[in-house]
Amino acid sequence: DEEEEEKQAYAPINIDIDEVKNNLYNAMNHYWSNLTTPKLLLPSLLDPRCKNLSFVSFAERFATENLLREEYNQMKNKLDKEKNKVVRTETHIKKHNTKTVIEEISEYLKLEEIDFDCDSLRVLF
Repeated sequence: DEEEEEKQAYAPINIDIDEVKNNLYNAMNHYWSNLTTPKLLLPSLLDPRCKNLSFVSFAERFATENLLREEYNQMKNKLDKEKNKVVRTETHIKKHNTKTVIEEISEYLKLEEIDFDCDSLRVLF
């Protein structure tokens, strides 16, 4: 009977919440054994809501920040090479202030973390 099935679907369950948490934790460790590698932490570092990486060790955060600097430096060098091919004549006309990769990354890392309730895109732009 459909009514009986609905009652069973909403019937309270008597289970220990710590047991549920433990089972979820064990399953996460089984399927995702190392979620704190720098490569996997990079998106969190770039998210202004959790960029402090307060959920990992100092060494893991430091390694992730170094990876960000390396990746950013590689990308910037690639873009600069492409830009230099196109804009050689403009160099005479206009000189601009260029920050180093370390300065740009350090400037980003100094920015305060924002609340999870905030729209990160609105804060950044």
